[in-house]
Amino acid sequence: MFRVDAEQVGDHDRRKLADRLDHRGVAGGERGQSILPQEFLRCPSASREWFVEFDFGTETLSRLAGKLARYERLADATGITTPLLVWLPSAAREANTRRVLAEALRGLDRPARVPVATTNGEATGDPLDMAARRWRRVGASDAVGRVALAELPTLWPDLPASAPRGVGHRPASAIPANARVELAPPSPMPPPDPARLGG
Repeated sequence: MFRVDAEQVGDHDRRKLADRLDHRGVAGGERGQSILPQEFLRCPSASREWFVEFDFGTETLSRLAGKLARYERLADATGITTPLLVWLPSAAREANTRRVLAEALRGLDRPARVPVATTNGEATGDPLDMAARRWRRVGASDAVGRVALAELPTLWPDLPASAPRGVGHRPASAIPANARVELAPPSPMPPPDPARLGG
């Protein structure tokens, strides 16, 4: 659906993420008390991971802003701060959303646990190119401008890089720069559902 110079994690991996969060008591519980990101992006060239929310103007801005508190709880429960990228359909929707999200961030106990950047479908010539220079950090002045996906880490310089896949939970700073890192192969897709194949 969207083009990006990153690895998109599919539904199978989202289910594993949901299972892991539920096991840790983060996603379980009362309805509305948890968060499961719509998408998860991994950009190996930037050594970063992001949660992604796609807003098509179908929910209220207050509902979208309310998700930030749940992302904060997720970060607190897992000990992992993962930036949130929000894609919006138009420049007008993005401008209004940025104001509401900035206000919601100010209301959090630990807003640094929920770094947020936004974009809109009109920000570049190709509304589907997620890697383009289209992202703006919420809370930044208009003078800061937009950055490409690979440049997003410059918006949060104190945020540590994601550990390479297969390394476990070792912080990237603990891996020597000249070390050879073996990456684990991606999870295979589950076998096709025989009922869907007519068998």
